[in-house]
Amino acid sequence: LASAQLLLARGKTADAVTTLQALVSDAPDMARVHFVLATAYSQAGNTPRAIESLKDSVAQDGDFLPGYLALADFYLQKQDGKTAISYADEALRRNPRSVVGRIDHANAQLLLGDLAHALEEFTLLEASDPKSPILQERLGYIAMRQKSSAQAERRFNNALEKQADFLPAMRDLVELYATQKQPEKAIARLQQQLHKAPTQSDFYELLGNTYIATRQWDAAEQAFRSAIDQNPNAYLAHSQLARLYARDQKFPQALAEAQTLTQEMPEILSGYIILGSIYEQTGAVDQARATYEQAIQRDPNFAPALNNLAWIYCEHGRNLDLAL
Repeated sequence: LASAQLLLARGKTADAVTTLQALVSDAPDMARVHFVLATAYSQAGNTPRAIESLKDSVAQDGDFLPGYLALADFYLQKQDGKTAISYADEALRRNPRSVVGRIDHANAQLLLGDLAHALEEFTLLEASDPKSPILQERLGYIAMRQKSSAQAERRFNNALEKQADFLPAMRDLVELYATQKQPEKAIARLQQQLHKAPTQSDFYELLGNTYIATRQWDAAEQAFRSAIDQNPNAYLAHSQLARLYARDQKFPQALAEAQTLTQEMPEILSGYIILGSIYEQTGAVDQARATYEQAIQRDPNFAPALNNLAWIYCEHGRNLDLAL
């Protein structure tokens, strides 16, 4: 198990999965093994198998708290508030003092539209931990949902004061300024925060997207380049650069960015759509078809790739039955 965890830490996800699958076969009653296997599947982009392994972890040990908390998080990411709250309840039943469980429970209530109870839970949590950036951001998010813009802005800034590189608060703050049609204020705030957190690549991505919204193309390109300087695997920056270059018909540069996505981050299926679309723009239909087929090999139900393949089959003399 320790060997597999070391492989995961070194980024050797496939080797870790193989090791853990063998270990699960040898020791199927070890909840922790199923849990770490879920982590490996998640790193590999295989969410269904990750969820299945987490369910196995709590099936083997009904009191395995990390399994319930991770399941709640997964279903929150899937925007399934009803299932998320059921797993948060299971976690809290086993440890009523679990802060993570309480946060998951309140977030599930937000997804279900129960702002009042979510606000009540987050307010109680804040009373015991007023310096938590997570709680400041969540309370700001509720204020934003309730159209209390000034309070929301104050909460988001509080969170960023507590933790300079805290992405959720900055993302919410940029969204708040966007709804107020104040993109220049968002740009200024991002630039200000980057002086405090200069290695936060996600902030550069937010800055680049805001520049795109204001049609400042060169500034957007520079922001995305800065994101990649800080994090070579910043997939959103690579994606946006590919789109910017394709827009300007700089196809060699666009292809290079999109190919980086599919080669270095093959689990991110949107990369195949970007690359295939650029191939189509350049008339390289066979390469586009092959790219979409690679995406479908990874996920047979990936709708964008299925859609684009069907179009190619229709337009370029392929099998219409297969297209249908």
